[in-house]
Amino acid sequence: MSSAIAPNSDVLVGTSLQAPPVVSGLQPPMFCISRNKKPDMHCPWPLTTRIRVKTVGAVPRNVRAALEDTLREWQDRYKTNTLYVDWVNEAESSHVRIAIGPGPSWCAVGTTAETIPASEPTAYLGLRGWQSRGHIWKKEQLYRAVRHMWGHIFGLDHACRKESFQYKSDLILTYCAEAGLSVDQSMAFQGTGVAAMVNSDSVMHYDRPAGLFIPPQGSSGNYGGTKIDADSLQQLKYLYPSYRDIACFTMAACDLDGFVVGQKVNNVIRSKYVAVSKTYNICGALSRIDMGLNGDFRLATFATDFQWGKGWRINQGSWSDTELFGANSVWMSFEEGDDRIQAGRLCTVDILKEQQRVQDPSITPGMKLSKRIVFSRPYRIAPKVIAVLNDFAYDKAQNPRMDVYANDIDEKGFTLHFDAEFDTKNYNTMATWVAHASDDPTVRSGRFDFGSGDQSPRTCTFEGAMDARPRYIWHGISGFDLPNHVPLRIQMDIKGWSNRSVDALGWTWERSSSFFKFKGAFVALM
Repeated sequence: MSSAIAPNSDVLVGTSLQAPPVVSGLQPPMFCISRNKKPDMHCPWPLTTRIRVKTVGAVPRNVRAALEDTLREWQDRYKTNTLYVDWVNEAESSHVRIAIGPGPSWCAVGTTAETIPASEPTAYLGLRGWQSRGHIWKKEQLYRAVRHMWGHIFGLDHACRKESFQYKSDLILTYCAEAGLSVDQSMAFQGTGVAAMVNSDSVMHYDRPAGLFIPPQGSSGNYGGTKIDADSLQQLKYLYPSYRDIACFTMAACDLDGFVVGQKVNNVIRSKYVAVSKTYNICGALSRIDMGLNGDFRLATFATDFQWGKGWRINQGSWSDTELFGANSVWMSFEEGDDRIQAGRLCTVDILKEQQRVQDPSITPGMKLSKRIVFSRPYRIAPKVIAVLNDFAYDKAQNPRMDVYANDIDEKGFTLHFDAEFDTKNYNTMATWVAHASDDPTVRSGRFDFGSGDQSPRTCTFEGAMDARPRYIWHGISGFDLPNHVPLRIQMDIKGWSNRSVDALGWTWERSSSFFKFKGAFVALM
C-alpha cells in the first residue's frame, strides 16, 4: 500500500479522497466506525490471550512509533497479567491487522476481528484526509487516533454521549459507500455508546462533525476526547481481571506450638494460628512424613477455628504409640469469589460406616475402597481432579501401602479411590481432592509416579502450555509403599517449574526407607 504520509515527520500530509468534502471544525476529525458483533457492547478477548498484531502495507516510521507509544500508554495505565499484545511480522498470522489509507477510520472491536478474512485489515487509520483538499495531521491528532484504535482492539466499544445527536443518513450512506464501507458499517453511527463510559474527555468518544450530524441545542461539543480515562480503565479491569492472589505456604511440625521431636503422647494435637486473609477453599496436604519404628503410623493434619478474612488454626495430631520426628504440610486458600477450584475431604471410615451401616466398622487388610463424589457446581466439560493425603492410621506390623486417586471423571462428578494392598491394615485414611475446569488457562494439575528407590526425580508436562510461568505450586503425597519394619521417612519436593511443566523429587534420607512405590500430585496456579 502506498502512503502519502511523510515517513520521518511529525506532520502528516493528507491526500485527496473520492468522497465529497465534509465540513468539519476539527482538522482532521477522528470519525471512527466501530465494527462490532453487537453495537454498544464490549467484545473482549479470552483471558490470557496473546493478541498478535501486525501492520500491513507501507506504514511510515512515525505512524509505527505512534502505535507503539500509545500501546505503552494503555499498558502503563492498566497493568494486567491476563491480556498481552505481541507484534509480529507482516508474513505471520495475526489476530489484528492495521492498515492506513484514505477514508474514515474504522476498527473491529475485540474478537470481532476474528470474523474478518485473514487477507483483509481489521483496523484502519484514515490518515490521508477525508476532504478533497486533504488535511495536515499534527502529532497529537495522530496519537489521539491510534490511542482510540487500541481501545477498540482491546475490546472496548465507543463511550456514551449523553446528548442525542441526529445524523444525516443520506450523507453518511453516500460518504461511506464512496469510501468502500458497507451499509451495515455506516449504520454503526446510530450507536449511542457503552452506558458505563460517560467521561466527556474519554478518547473512546468519536467525532460527530457538523457536516454529518446535527447536534442538539446547547451541545457541549461534537468531538471526542483525548484521554485514557478512568471509565475506560475500569471497563478493562472488569473485562480482564488480573490473576487473583492465593495463599500458598508450607507448615513444618517443628513450627507448631507444643511439638517435641520423637515425643510419644496419646492423642496430642499441636497447632498454630495463621493470620491469612484468604479463607475460602482451604486445602492441606502432607508433603513430608518422618516416623520411627516404635509405634503405629498415625498422623493427621487439618484446619479449625476459621475466622472469615482473618485466618485459621493449623492442627497436626498423632496418637497412641506413634513416634513422630517431623512432618510438613502444604496449604493453599483463596479469596472469596475465586471459584477456580472445587475441593473436599473424604475418609475411609465414613465410607465403611456407610457401606456396613454401623458406627464401628470392621477393617479387612488390603481393602480397596471408593466413593462417588458429586460436584456442587457441575462443569461444562469433564474437569481435572487430583487427590492427596492429609490423614492416615496404619498398623506398624504390616507394610504401609496406600494410593489415593480420582477416576471416572465427568461433568457432574468423579470416583475417589483409596487402595491399600496385601496385608496393609488401613484403620483410616483421609484425602483432600481438588477439581478445576480442564479449559481454565490459569490452572494446571497433575500426578507424579516416582517409582522405586530413594531419590527419584520426575517431570510432569502440562497438557497445554500456560501463558506464563505459574505463580503458585501446591503439592502433596498421594501414595506410598514401603518395606515392613522400617521407619516411614519420605518427602516430596517441588524442584522447579515453567509454563510447560513441573519438576519434583520423591526421596528419603533413610536408606532402609527406600520405597517400592511413591506418588504425589500438584496444582499450579497463575
